[in-house]
Amino acid sequence: MSKYFHITTYGCQMNVHESEKIAGILSRMGYTACDNIEDSDIAVFNTCCIRENAENHAFGNIGMLKKLKAKKRDMLIAVGGCLTQQIGKADTLHDKFPYVDIIFGTHNLNGLEELINKKLRQKKAVIEIEDSEGAICEGETPLRTSYPNAWINITYGCNNFCSYCIVPYVRGRERSRRPDEIDSDDYAALFFAGGHGTMWDFPGNPELAKLILAFHGEDKVIAAVCHGPSALADVKLENGRYLVEGKRINAFTDDEERAVGMDKIVPFLLESRLIERGARFEKSGLWQPHVAVDGRLITGQNPQSATGVGEAMLRLLREGASL
Repeated sequence: MSKYFHITTYGCQMNVHESEKIAGILSRMGYTACDNIEDSDIAVFNTCCIRENAENHAFGNIGMLKKLKAKKRDMLIAVGGCLTQQIGKADTLHDKFPYVDIIFGTHNLNGLEELINKKLRQKKAVIEIEDSEGAICEGETPLRTSYPNAWINITYGCNNFCSYCIVPYVRGRERSRRPDEIDSDDYAALFFAGGHGTMWDFPGNPELAKLILAFHGEDKVIAAVCHGPSALADVKLENGRYLVEGKRINAFTDDEERAVGMDKIVPFLLESRLIERGARFEKSGLWQPHVAVDGRLITGQNPQSATGVGEAMLRLLREGASL
């Protein structure tokens, strides 16, 4: 007999993405998505608390399920997201809506299957909120619902405790995915965004170099824009040669670095470093878009080149160049 799930999502694209992860977990458990919450065997609310209105909206819709739950006693209701992660909100939710079966937070979404199975073994509600951010969960396969968009986390949490924002309190401190936790088999392309911070973070990172070599060895697309090509500058192949040697390469130019007054601050000038490594460096004028494509390697000069880099990646992927 088929089992069905329904997910109600509030808030930002992060929640949309996490609802896709929830859908992936439920699909793996044998549930099928349905359009009407009345037809579901498990109803999940992925909540938001950035504004009071979002919280009230969630409470209102959860409250409307009281009669449905009375008719379908085997139906499960699960509530997670930023609202439940707030201190004291899980208890408030349980007191206000005692028929809610599962309450979980933002830090243990990947444990939803275990929470569901736990609830199926007992009568009382399952309430589990982790106080601190957990490890970034790799390997969950989301059930994509936002085509042609495919949401991917770059960082989790935030270190800026702005007076108007709840994110650091419900999402935890900023943390990123570790390169050694990323399996190249799961992806068709690797992209390095720009920004001056990459000039310190990317070069000389052995885990990042290993990931780049994995994509290169599998003949997959590697792309970078602006300061992103700094990730490629120090990577060496098995024969001892630099990856960029002899390649058509583009990146934030020395002239652009001087124009923004950062030439004495960055640890090295990227154009000069790439040329030292044997790259066939090509460029346009200040702030002019320029994209270089050399086989599976795509690089862009500056922020103005980002669109062109994306379009070049899409062309190669559509041609099946790295699939």
